[in-house]
Amino acid sequence: MLCAYPNAVQRSFLNAAGKQKFCGVYSMSEKEMSSKKAGGKKTPSRRENKPDRDEYDALLEGEKPVQSKNVVDNKAKAAKPRSTEPSPKTARSTSQKRASAAPRKKKAVSSEPYDELDDAFPRKKQPKRAPRKKTGKNGPDAYDQLLDAASNKTASRKKSRGNSGAGMTVALILCIGAVAALGARQISAYAQFQNMRQVVEQQTFYQGTTVDGIDVSGMTLEDALIYWENHVEPAFENVTVKIEGSASLTSIQLGYTSDYRSVLENAWSAGRSGSLEQRYREITQRQETPARYVVSRKRYSDEMVDQYVAAMADAVNAKASDAHIDSFDTVNYAFVFAEGSAGRELDEEKFRMDLIAALEAGGGTVSPSVQVIQPGVTIADIQDSYGMVASAVTNASSSSSNRLTNIKLALAAINGTRLSPGETFSFNGTVGKRTAERGYKLAGAYNAGEVTEEVGGGICQVSTTLFNAAVKADMEIVERHNHSIPVGYVDKGKDATVDWGAQDLRFTNTSDDDVYICCFLSDDKRVRVGIFGKLLEDGRYITVEAVTTAQLNSETEYRVNSFMAPGTQNVLQQGRTGYTASAYKIVWNADGTQRSKELLCTSRYPARNTIIEKAP
Repeated sequence: MLCAYPNAVQRSFLNAAGKQKFCGVYSMSEKEMSSKKAGGKKTPSRRENKPDRDEYDALLEGEKPVQSKNVVDNKAKAAKPRSTEPSPKTARSTSQKRASAAPRKKKAVSSEPYDELDDAFPRKKQPKRAPRKKTGKNGPDAYDQLLDAASNKTASRKKSRGNSGAGMTVALILCIGAVAALGARQISAYAQFQNMRQVVEQQTFYQGTTVDGIDVSGMTLEDALIYWENHVEPAFENVTVKIEGSASLTSIQLGYTSDYRSVLENAWSAGRSGSLEQRYREITQRQETPARYVVSRKRYSDEMVDQYVAAMADAVNAKASDAHIDSFDTVNYAFVFAEGSAGRELDEEKFRMDLIAALEAGGGTVSPSVQVIQPGVTIADIQDSYGMVASAVTNASSSSSNRLTNIKLALAAINGTRLSPGETFSFNGTVGKRTAERGYKLAGAYNAGEVTEEVGGGICQVSTTLFNAAVKADMEIVERHNHSIPVGYVDKGKDATVDWGAQDLRFTNTSDDDVYICCFLSDDKRVRVGIFGKLLEDGRYITVEAVTTAQLNSETEYRVNSFMAPGTQNVLQQGRTGYTASAYKIVWNADGTQRSKELLCTSRYPARNTIIEKAP
């Protein structure tokens, strides 16, 4: 079918005819339009102006449409008259198309332009005639060229339609075959997919999987873990080692470890990641080349073995005890010695190696290697090293019976006292408060420079004697006080007074052994104190020496008494000379040479004035 819009050749031709007609559309000139408007006739619609379908057929068949009168007149000068008889083919085609077309109701139009339209497009059948090329002076005219082009295009289209029909049939057959082949391929691929999916999605170990030589194919992970826990691992974790003289122990107690759980989990997880094809390929390869997994086990932990060896050493090891003092006989003033005992020591390194070897061998018996350690000191070695370290003696023969009673009570309270190394002795703490209820009696005592009668008087002679013995036994003096008046049973500066709740005598045992204090009142009324323990090294001994450093003279004080007879006087207080003294601790070698000398203490005994009362 020709294009509904004119090309350049058609437009030039139609413009030359004085009207615009293309593809059967007729356009009136301005004059005709004005004539129609003047006559009051209705302008035909565009549909009514359309040419009949026969004209289109004629163009399609290559015929030249009947031109309007004006066009014919203008072309008559340049062309010969042409026959208007249609060819048989054209007439037959036209008549068939008209017969098949539905009858169309025509609207009468009396205007002149419509008459010209009828002349240009007659409705009668036109005989088909062969197209004739008209040549003129300048060759074929434009209209002939237009008709020839339309005819050639129509023929080409018909031929193309025939060829395309056959091609469509072949293409359809090929498409059907391709679809069938594709469908068969898809069915096969889907069946393969289902098979691969069934293989990879099984929840058991894949075929060809072994752990420690045990085929786990077809087992679930849970079943495999239970099997290992109940049947495989006990054979390793319950390896038993018997320790001679002690209880047995198993490898689980010594830190046995196994990675069977992680190995089984890894074996089960293999082939369960990646794409479907990758997983399927890995699983099928396993069937050809089985995957073998090995459980790693450690039969013991170094830390646990060391802890067990250390615990065994604590239980076995015992230090050898040397011969030592067991007690002291205060009646016979003699030491009672105890024999030493042998010690034991475990050979920890050898025991550790034997224990590990037994575990590696799957069990066995281990005998700990224990070495006996003999005591380093025997009774024979020490019995000559202990005895009375030092002693002191004071004379109480001038004492009253009450004073002697008080001395005996204090000595009995102290006798047999044991001082451990570093322990401090307290006289008041050991003897206690001196009361009549405890048997103490009234006796002479010194109080603020005066001689008075007190309950427990005279016990300061016991503290003084003990002070001197403690210094000579190399004890450390912590507290000591001198009397207000020099005493007659000891040198100035070597005395030590006590008063309940005020003054005390204290000293500390600085030796490495226990010391024992023994004291008594002998039959000759001597106060005797001895300190027993380990003798001083190399036969040394200690003495206490005191010197009077100054004498404090007393003065005479007179007091007037108006009631006395003239020329008379009376001594109210007898004067007393005072003193200062120093005591020294001197260490001597066994050969009698002085080793050291140090100031032990100083004492001051105040002087007392003489008071005389006289008449005025």
